[in-house]
Amino acid sequence: MVLMHGDGVAKNIANVVNKLLNITKVAYFDMPLDMNVDDALIKIMNISKEIHQGKGILYLVDMGSLKNIPDSIEKFTGIRTRVIDNVSTPIVLEAARKAYFLDEDLDEIYNSICNRTFSNENKKRCIVTICSTGEGTADKLKNYIESNYELENLAIYSLSFFDITERTEKYYNIIRENDVLCLIGALDPEINGIPYVPTDKIIKDKNYLATNFGIKLKHNFLVENEYREIKETLEEFLTYINPSKVIEAYKLFIKDIEKYNIALKREKKIKLGIHMGCVVERLFTNNFIKHHAKNEVINKNNGLYQILKNALTVFNTMFNININDDEICFIIDIINYDELYV
Repeated sequence: MVLMHGDGVAKNIANVVNKLLNITKVAYFDMPLDMNVDDALIKIMNISKEIHQGKGILYLVDMGSLKNIPDSIEKFTGIRTRVIDNVSTPIVLEAARKAYFLDEDLDEIYNSICNRTFSNENKKRCIVTICSTGEGTADKLKNYIESNYELENLAIYSLSFFDITERTEKYYNIIRENDVLCLIGALDPEINGIPYVPTDKIIKDKNYLATNFGIKLKHNFLVENEYREIKETLEEFLTYINPSKVIEAYKLFIKDIEKYNIALKREKKIKLGIHMGCVVERLFTNNFIKHHAKNEVINKNNGLYQILKNALTVFNTMFNININDDEICFIIDIINYDELYV
């Protein structure tokens, strides 16, 4: 149904569309500029009751007070309504084509027209987080994503499950003005055309958003996640040494060797961190091991050996141990060959 201010504007658009599509389904109402809004509401409501066929009504309006009338109609009559403003003849034509020839439902037409209408306005990409009971969990999930991911030109919105399933105005404002990459929550609201991601998927797989939507983790999150994984593993292995202290020393050790352009990939950094915890406990309990090719390794990697020997003093000082050349050679092996000795 086309709603316009003035005399004959809505009628002309409706007639053009009906004629082009050879239908008589597009209704209209022209609101004289001197008409009271309440009087317009009554007239539009009566027309709506006459034309409604049980699937809702899409109101295509120009501006102003007409934008709010469909909400009142829905409250008074129970007819499901959607509103698109700033419309033109091509928009009305497209909506009618979708309704009467493609048999799309009210929400499909609304979403499609909104996306088309705003396609040239550089719609901002966004993610919507969902809470099944309110917005508390959605807000926490929103904060989690904002804290741990690179979000340049990407907005995060939180909504209740009710907002989405009932298609509230808050929901439609987000859908209309943004390109929604995905919906994240505990329950799938089943919105056509928008991917759903269960909450546990991004918690268990930190790279899920990067892999599927190109949203990169922040560097500090990746680093802290590495250290967290090392700590959790050491909590299983170590008996006498505090894993948190190992991580504290290991961070300083990594910072020191990185000054010499020794950059370890994630898996190797985790392996070496676990190894270092075992080295500390082994030496702390006077359990010494020998490297089978110590002299050869040192001679072949003398520069790396000197860097590591100096960087490892942080462990020696913190735990009152002496990391000997045999242990240093095992560390060299891990760095060079990705082997894990504990």
